[in-house]
Amino acid sequence: MEKKTIGAFISALRRAHGMTQRELGERLFVSDKTVSRWERDECTPDLSLIPEIADIFGVTADELLRGERKAAPVTTEQHALTTDTDTPRKDARSERQFKHLLDRRLTKYRNLSLISAGIGLFGLIVAAIINLGALRAYIAFGISLIFLLGAAICQICFLMTFRMKNDDEDEADERRTTLAAFNEKTLLTAKNVLWLLFELLAFCLPLTLTGNAYYGLNFDSWLLYGLSYAAVGLIASHSIYELLIRRLLIRKQLLSDSPTYPAQRRLLGRSLCLLIAVGIVTLLAVGIVQSLESTTFVRPYVFETKEEFIDFMAIRDSREDYYSWDEGGNIFVNVDSVPVEPSDTILGGEKDEPIDEDFTLDSALTDYVYDQDGNVLFSYVNRRQSARIELSDTADRFPIKVYTQALIRRGNAIIESITTAIILAYGVFGAVTVAVYIKKRMDLGKNE
Repeated sequence: MEKKTIGAFISALRRAHGMTQRELGERLFVSDKTVSRWERDECTPDLSLIPEIADIFGVTADELLRGERKAAPVTTEQHALTTDTDTPRKDARSERQFKHLLDRRLTKYRNLSLISAGIGLFGLIVAAIINLGALRAYIAFGISLIFLLGAAICQICFLMTFRMKNDDEDEADERRTTLAAFNEKTLLTAKNVLWLLFELLAFCLPLTLTGNAYYGLNFDSWLLYGLSYAAVGLIASHSIYELLIRRLLIRKQLLSDSPTYPAQRRLLGRSLCLLIAVGIVTLLAVGIVQSLESTTFVRPYVFETKEEFIDFMAIRDSREDYYSWDEGGNIFVNVDSVPVEPSDTILGGEKDEPIDEDFTLDSALTDYVYDQDGNVLFSYVNRRQSARIELSDTADRFPIKVYTQALIRRGNAIIESITTAIILAYGVFGAVTVAVYIKKRMDLGKNE
C-alpha cells in the first residue's frame, strides 16, 4: 500500500490544479526549490503555511496533514459549484492569510535591518576604542567608514530581496494595494536605517579634524563636535529627503501620496529658512567674538613710574608659563630653571665657542625701554617673558600697561565662554524649532 504523505498530496493537488512549482512558491512567498523539497518529503511546510496551502487547493488543513481527502474526490463541475457558493468566504480567508504571510515577511526584514544598524553601531564602538585607546583618529575614522558602508550595502541588499513585485495586472485591486503598502513599509524601514548610518558617519567625521594621523581626538571634543555634526546632518538629510527624495519616490509611485504633503513641505521650508537665518547670525556673532583680542576682556597692570614697573617685571608669577620655543615648536629653554652659569643651550652656540664670563641670569633676561627717537630710557630684568607690554606714545613712554600670561589666559577663557554660550543658545533655539515643527507635523498628520 502506497504511503500517504504531505509532500505527495501537495504534488498531486498542484498537478490537478495545473500549477507549476514556481507558481505555487510565488503564492506562498517561497522558492520553487522549497516546494520541490516538500514534494520529495525532504521537509514539511511551516505550520503557518498549512492553512494557506489548504486554501489554495480547496482542502482542509486536516486533510493536508493526513495526506489524503476524507471523502471521494469531486468532479471538476462539482468543485466549481462548491467553489462558487463559498467564494466570498474563501476570498476573505485567503486575503487574511496573504496579509499574515506579508506580516511575517516584514517582521523578518525588520529583524535583518537591525543587523545592519548593529554593524554601524559596532563600527562606532571600534572607532572609539582605536581613537581613545591607540590615539589614531584617522585610522579610527577609516574603520568606522568601512563598517558604515558595509552596513549600508547590507541594508540595500535586504531591501532588494524582500520587496515584492506588484506589476501583475491579474491580481485583485485589494491584493495590489496590500502589496503596495508592504513595499512602502520596507522602503521606509530602509530609509530609517540608512538615516541612522548617515548620522553615525556625521558623528565620526570630527575624527578627521585632528590634523595629524598620529593624534587622537579627546572624548570631550569628539562628543561636542560629533553631536554638532550629527545635528547638522540630521537637519540636512531630513530636508533633502522631504524636499527632493520623497517627492521623487511619490512620482515613481514607490510611496503613497499624502493630501497634507504640500503643507508639510511648506512647514519644513519655513522651519529650515528660520534655522539657516539664525545660524548665519550665530556664525557672525561667533566670528566677531573670536576676532577680538583676549586683552579686550581683562584689565591690565598700569604703572606710572619706572620703579614700580621694574619691580613688577622682576617678580616671577607661578601662574605664568616660562618657556621659549624654537621654530619647530619644541621647548627651547625653561627660564625658571636657567642656571646662573651660561650653557650651550642658552647661548645657542657651539661647544667650542668662548663663554662670556659676564653672563648672568639677569643679563640674559634684561630688556630695554626706548623713547620715540630710539634712545634707551632704562633697562629692566624681564622675568615675565610671556607678558605683553604696551607703551604709551608720550616722550617718556609712561604709563606702561602690562598683560601677564595669567591675564591673557583669563581673557581667552572669557572669549571661549562667550562663544560656547552663543553656540548653546543656538542649540536651544534649534531644539525648540524642531520640537515645534514635529508638533505641527503631527497635527497635520491627524487631519489626514
